Amino acid sequence: MANEVKQLTPEERAQAFAKFTRQYIQQLPAKNTTEGNTISFDAPKARLINKIRLLVEDTINVTHASDTSFTPATFAPFNFIKSIKVSANNGFSPFNVSGEGVYLYNLLHNHAEMIEPLVDTATNVAASRRRSKMGTTASSTGADNTLQTVIDLPLTLNDKNPVGLWLAQTDDTVITTTVEFDDADKLLASTTGFTTTSAGIKVTPVIETFSIPKLKEAFPDISMLKLVQEQSESFAGAGEVNVKLPVGLTYRKIIFLLRKADGTAFSDAEMAGKFELVFNQADIPYSFSPKVLAAINQEHYGMPLPKGVYVFDFASFQGLANYAGSRDLIDTEQITEFWLRFTAPAAGSIKVISESLSKLRRG
Repeated sequence: MANEVKQLTPEERAQAFAKFTRQYIQQLPAKNTTEGNTISFDAPKARLINKIRLLVEDTINVTHASDTSFTPATFAPFNFIKSIKVSANNGFSPFNVSGEGVYLYNLLHNHAEMIEPLVDTATNVAASRRRSKMGTTASSTGADNTLQTVIDLPLTLNDKNPVGLWLAQTDDTVITTTVEFDDADKLLASTTGFTTTSAGIKVTPVIETFSIPKLKEAFPDISMLKLVQEQSESFAGAGEVNVKLPVGLTYRKIIFLLRKADGTAFSDAEMAGKFELVFNQADIPYSFSPKVLAAINQEHYGMPLPKGVYVFDFASFQGLANYAGSRDLIDTEQITEFWLRFTAPAAGSIKVISESLSKLRRG
């Protein structure tokens, strides 16, 4: 018929969106807070939100009677952030992770090495142009240390695929980012004899958006949301561990960090047996050793991941991290149980950061 509207495929719609829209990157006013406290900000009600960036800055003064440096904690300075949450008033939270969790998630870029922070005692820390950095000096009178990190909170799948965009240009949509900070002494591996003081935390949000295309056929599908969530649990001793993961979602990545009871990470050699993903307690499509998974992860991301960290990545099989298709995504809508299974060599804990997709059902 003459007035019949052509139904575009998702690929055609994405191509039209890329052609008839443009990018905006705008910095919002900075907010200040202190260690142990929380700040939040609402995204402007404009355009389609693609990514939220946070520039976190502080100066940490460290005092010790005799030592002139300190050993940083694992994942410092990211562990200074207790939690990050991006939430919308429709009940969904695109991000709900710890500072450690967002560090591990950001690490899975095409250039993973750029996320690694500069952490040393050199005087050039303050002058370094690395996106994440922290000095580690101390003195009897107190030494100031630059702390900076840039955290990416991408709401879409990647820079090419617009799935996951949030429409902010509506009166009834409120998208809020909340950042909770820990105490500054958490930046040190050991606080014995040390005194730490934060000069004051400054957080500068930067919002990346796309204009709303005038052509109806170029408007992206905003019904699919990307969710990055975190869960943690402990295990009492050696033996088989089954971590139950939420069902009803479509999984793209499962990142997990295995630690001993003392907080240090398990090594590949210490992890006996296999890592397995289990559907309905019986179907096991993935089953192989920690050493093999560590090797696959290095192949995907171009560098070895931190000790104790492993990733089941279902969106990287094409050789370029995060840009594969949907073939191997795990849809758990039709299953009742989804487990991550491994054999623990001793008591410890596991932190799981998952990236999944959920369909927004409108009433």
